[in-house]
Amino acid sequence: MEMITVAISVVVLIAVTVCVRFFLAAKVAREVAQLENIVINDVILPARERLTGHNRFLIGEEILREQFPTYSDEAVKEVWKRLRDSKFVEIDPFDNAWCVR
Repeated sequence: MEMITVAISVVVLIAVTVCVRFFLAAKVAREVAQLENIVINDVILPARERLTGHNRFLIGEEILREQFPTYSDEAVKEVWKRLRDSKFVEIDPFDNAWCVR
């Protein structure tokens, strides 16, 4: 009888853990989508419109973290990865700083 109680407790603990992880992952996914939308539409695209010639707009993961402190580190890291992968930001060949051109 005691083994059944232990087994049920383990199954319930695993189920609760899976549910919590699922809800946390969904929360981070919502944060990523929201932050990515804000950064692209309210920061990068307007900056690109104002840039001329060899001007640049510096941006980096640390800057995003400082400017958007309400978002989790996981969300900021994922948005930064997506920005780099989609070529919204690039490395300046002169000083190796991440920027928008």
